[in-house]
Amino acid sequence: MIFRYDTGAHANLTTTLLAKTPCTATVVGTKGTIFIDGDFYTPTSMRLKKVDGSVVEFPKQYEGHGLREQAIEFASLLQAGKNESYLMSLDDTQSIMETMDEIRTQIELYYPFE
Repeated sequence: MIFRYDTGAHANLTTTLLAKTPCTATVVGTKGTIFIDGDFYTPTSMRLKKVDGSVVEFPKQYEGHGLREQAIEFASLLQAGKNESYLMSLDDTQSIMETMDEIRTQIELYYPFE
């Protein structure tokens, strides 16, 4: 997937269910590059390499299989009687789901119930 934004930024994402890929992420900016270790969707180690060549390490050992933080946030919201998190709005969630649906349409991925 290639995403182009009005700011001129681009994002390039790949995915597969056919192989175990590294699940790493790289974020490149004008002042440096962030390398996020696998699995990037869990709070994990990362490195910031600045344009001057210096590197800042952010070590983190993650225990679990992901989605733990989402479950904790959901439980907290439920207990507080809230229906939306300040961490991710309902509008953000809707936008992500619409993007995923558009990707499915473009690659002609349909589920049996559709």
